[in-house]
Amino acid sequence: MKIFKSSIVHALLCILFGTTTIWAQSSEEIMMKYANTIQPNDLRDHLMILASDEYEGRETAEKGGYMAAKYIAEYFRSLDVQPQDGDSYSQKFPLDRTEFQARLQVGDSIIPYLDEFMYFDNEASSFKATEVQFLGYGIESENYNDYEGINEVSKVVMMMGGEPVNAKGNYLVTGSEERSEWASVF
Repeated sequence: MKIFKSSIVHALLCILFGTTTIWAQSSEEIMMKYANTIQPNDLRDHLMILASDEYEGRETAEKGGYMAAKYIAEYFRSLDVQPQDGDSYSQKFPLDRTEFQARLQVGDSIIPYLDEFMYFDNEASSFKATEVQFLGYGIESENYNDYEGINEVSKVVMMMGGEPVNAKGNYLVTGSEERSEWASVF
């Protein structure tokens, strides 16, 4: 009886592992079948559609994001790819949306955030300043220094983005037509 039971167990294990190997080969064959259908021109066409102005940047929870999701779902349907969750290709999850609100007011003029100024402070939710210190481009390098002659920097400073260029079009930091690392800060 012991021999019979162990033979059955052995046979079942062989069937189980043999079937798993067949399934793995089958899955790999299926993956290769579809992988071989991917063509650079097709990828470019899809990219040009999804990256077009019509899709408005595809931002989450915005019109362009929904359009992109619909485009991809319709493409999957055209390939007869079955959705994993009922009839939807989407995965549901909660989304909290918050927006950073910053405003710069100089006298009666309100300057829009990110259009003409950026704000960097992780702690202050609001503040008022009666004095703002202008620091040019905020660059301190061997060839160019906006901090020269400044002994103390106030809490509120204003800087321009980029880096200075001379009349010949050369960047003052590098002394050439090549931008320095400072140009990428803003």
